[in-house]
Amino acid sequence: MRANLGDVKIRNLDRARLIQFGRDRAKQGAGAVTLGIDFTFIRTLMVDAAAIHGITLSTEPVLLARTALKRLGLIGKGQERDRRPGAEAAAKPVAAKPAMTQTMENYRSSPPCCRAQRAARLKNLLRTQHSTFTRDVDQASL
Repeated sequence: MRANLGDVKIRNLDRARLIQFGRDRAKQGAGAVTLGIDFTFIRTLMVDAAAIHGITLSTEPVLLARTALKRLGLIGKGQERDRRPGAEAAAKPVAAKPAMTQTMENYRSSPPCCRAQRAARLKNLLRTQHSTFTRDVDQASL
């Protein structure tokens, strides 16, 4: 943001300049959610400048630019993603972990993706052991 708007004075941020900023960011590869975050950040800076430093300025250009970029499809909601590990990730062995402290071994201190992978591996292991156990029982009963 600093590279694109760093040299522009806050009073000179008009609707057209902000729309151009949004288009440039989209060309650089910023997604719809990222652009929305950028515009929220800009508006927050302007509101804080007015509230804390007493600068008289309007945040209306930011709201108008945001609306225009929404209509252009450059600002929007993110897509829902499924972050559960697939069968390949569940079957993949986990690299040996370095020695960790007691708190790091706490179940809730690990990221959710790691917990999901552990749960998938455990489910796979239990399924394998169950099938082995039932096969052994079936053979013993013959």
